[in-house]
Amino acid sequence: MLDRFAICLAALLLAAPVAAQNSSTDYDPVVDFMEKSPKCTEGGTGDWQGRAAGSSDEDVTGNMMPVSFVGCFKTQAECQTWLERAQGLIDGEEVQGSCEQRK
Repeated sequence: MLDRFAICLAALLLAAPVAAQNSSTDYDPVVDFMEKSPKCTEGGTGDWQGRAAGSSDEDVTGNMMPVSFVGCFKTQAECQTWLERAQGLIDGEEVQGSCEQRK
């Protein structure tokens, strides 16, 4: 009986740090999307530039906040796919959503 108790207690103690770690490392899809969006550097990395802006409650706090996304792409189709994902993160009013050729 004591061995079962010791095994269960050990299992709980080993699992506790993992549970605490998962709750303290919050995933923020807005920041993740911004970081993964292709950058528009001087000189250009693509002929198409996508822009999306509005408000979102997707951050770790759950509060509405303004968001703005920019990305550059080789094709209009790549830009449109990115734009749809960006617009999916905008929960409130969308104030901008476009894919335009860079000048």
